[in-house]
Amino acid sequence: MSGVSASRYQIPNIPGKCRSFTAFGVSDFDSAALHERQNEFNQFNVLAVQHSDQGLDIQAAYFNRKSVVHFMPDVIADLVFNGAASDVYRRSFVNGIQTDASYRWADAHTLRAGFTVSVERSW
Repeated sequence: MSGVSASRYQIPNIPGKCRSFTAFGVSDFDSAALHERQNEFNQFNVLAVQHSDQGLDIQAAYFNRKSVVHFMPDVIADLVFNGAASDVYRRSFVNGIQTDASYRWADAHTLRAGFTVSVERSW
């Protein structure tokens, strides 16, 4: 199983916001004219296998996920209103495995166990 999404956002403006700073000689800026944007990309994959035999059921799966977020400020406007205009880029990658098993010991008793392990790297 796999999936992908790619999204682009225009960050909503707040009209009438008070200016606090001067940036590059600009101190008068209409907050309704801000142009902040954000792009997001997400992708995931899952590979699973199942096996049943004589009361024992086992499932094992490998999974990974990649996520990227990029926020692009309106540099002049953000400096005028916030005093900071950070261009933020974040990437994350996760790998993991998941396993679960059950054993039907008797009609009224089932033993179950499982685990999940994952490692994430962000930069």
